[in-house]
Amino acid sequence: MGLDVSIAANAEGFVPTLASLPKDDANTLALQSAYAWALRRLWAILCGLSGLSLLLSLGIGTHSLDRVLESAHFLRNDKINGDSEAGGDL
Repeated sequence: MGLDVSIAANAEGFVPTLASLPKDDANTLALQSAYAWALRRLWAILCGLSGLSLLLSLGIGTHSLDRVLESAHFLRNDKINGDSEAGGDL
């Protein structure tokens, strides 16, 4: 398109400058087209990722969280300097 590539480094900071450019200028129209194209692609990618996430979430089985933890890892219930809040009573 013949646009300056430095705009891409700070695209969101260029928006106020883009808004102040003349509406019928060829460069302004090219920049608006580039922004629109990028947002369409971003929208499509994010919709695809959310759809994939939905499909993957359907494969997750049911797991209950109200059972006793049976693990070699556990939280200690220590009191630091006699302060009940600092010990993290869980």
